[in-house]
Formats: sequence, C-alpha cells, structure tokens
Amino acid sequence: MIEGEEKIAVPTPERMAKAGENIEDFETDSGRKTKRIQDVLDMLLSRRVIHADLYSAGRRLRKDWHMSGLSEIGAVDPEKIVVDGGGGEFMSDKKLDAARRWAKAMLSVGKHSKVLLAVVLLDEPLASYGWRIDGHKDYNRAKLAATTRLKAALEELDYRYHGVKETKETHWRATDAKPILR
Repeated sequence: MIEGEEKIAVPTPERMAKAGENIEDFETDSGRKTKRIQDVLDMLLSRRVIHADLYSAGRRLRKDWHMSGLSEIGAVDPEKIVVDGGGGEFMSDKKLDAARRWAKAMLSVGKHSKVLLAVVLLDEPLASYGWRIDGHKDYNRAKLAATTRLKAALEELDYRYHGVKETKETHWRATDAKPILR
C-alpha cells in the first residue's frame, strides 16, 4: 500500500463477481470508505421500478426473516452425531414472533413466495432467477421476467401488510375527466 493512500474494504471477489453492476461506493458512519453490494430492493427503488410502499414491504419481510434467525440456519453438518430428533435450541419470544410474521407473510403471497425467497432473501441475481425459472436465454429477457415476477410478489406483500390503498377515481362526467379516444 502506498503511503497516504486510503485502504478501502471491499467485498470478496466472488461476491463482487456475483453482484455485477450492483456495486456502489459507500461511506460508513465512522467515515471509512468502502464498497457495498446494493441489494435488489435498493436497486429497483433507485431505478424507479418499484415505489416506496413495495420497497418497505420487502424490507419488512427481510427484517422479520433476519429477526427470526432463519437466515442463520446455514447448511446441515453431516459429520455431526445425531442422537435423537428432539432438543432444539431455545428461541426467544421475539424470534418466534418474527418467524410467525414471516411465515404468515410468505403464505399470504402464495405462488409469489418463491421469487421473494430467492431474490429478496437469498440475494439471487434477477437474471439468474429468470434463467432458472423462466428458461430465458437472453440476459435482458431473463432479468425482465424476474423483475416482473418480483414486482407482482411485492404488490401482494404490500397488500398483505398495508391493505387496500385508496385511489382517486374520476367519473366520466367529472369536470376534470378526459375522454378516451380510440
């Protein structure tokens, strides 16, 4: 390292390669400069593909998932000796409540829960999900298909969390209504 040059902490090369274009410069609270991998919700919100309500619904699902401890489960160790199937670890009430909220939210979105799990919670890239699920060969089509699925899932999740939104409907005879010409 050259004297006077700042050391920048970066994610591992594997994570950087997986993130592709979703890497951004970031300054921590302590003033340290680093690079961070932008998650899919941040990316879609910054590109105005989703709005703030969908973003907050996705964040809420992710928060419950982390609070429940489900993100920490990891892989099964086949070397570990298993005496019986019981004796699980103690879970606090907060973890159990978060797990209950997460499970209800995932059940309420139904078939859309797969995209939420893969893309939002497990950080699978959109194009990779589109290739795997929809079978698209083209990068842009795969990404568009996955984005469309994710947006529909976030709308269902938003409905689950926030209910029906009030929209302004205009009657065709209203003074500010505009005719539709076909």
